[in-house]
Amino acid sequence: MKFRRRKYINDTKLQIKFVSAFVIVCLLCSILTSVVFNYLAMKKLESLMWSTHINIKSTDELLGPLFMNINIINFLFVAALLIITGLWLIRKITGPLYRMLKDVRKVASGDLSSGMTLRQNDELKDTAYELDAMVKSISIKRR
Repeated sequence: MKFRRRKYINDTKLQIKFVSAFVIVCLLCSILTSVVFNYLAMKKLESLMWSTHINIKSTDELLGPLFMNINIINFLFVAALLIITGLWLIRKITGPLYRMLKDVRKVASGDLSSGMTLRQNDELKDTAYELDAMVKSISIKRR
C-alpha cells in the first residue's frame, strides 16, 4: 500500500512564509548572540591580560561564568523572539479564519446574501474566494 503525504495547507506560498519567518528569526538571533559572546569574551580577556596579579589555571575558570550567562541570555532572547513570531503568525492566520467562520455560520443559518469578506493583505484569500463562489452558486441554484 502506497502512502501519500497529506496536505493540510495547500498554499505553498503560505507554507514558505511560515518557515521563512522562523528560520530568519532563529538565524538572526544566533548571529547576534555569537557576536555578543565574542565581544564580551574579548573584553574580559583584554582586561585580564593587563592585570597580572590574577592567577588563572584554565580558560574555563575565566570564561565559564561568562559563557553560562551568555547562553542563558541567548536562550531567553531567542525564546522571546520565537514566541513573538509565533503569536504574530497565529494572529495572521486566526483573524481571517475567524471572519470566514462568522460568514460560514451566516450561510448555514440561511443568509446567502452575505459574502466572504477578508482584508486585502489577509492570508487564505483564495479559500475565502472559493467559499464565496460556492455560496453564490448555491444562491443561484436556489432561485
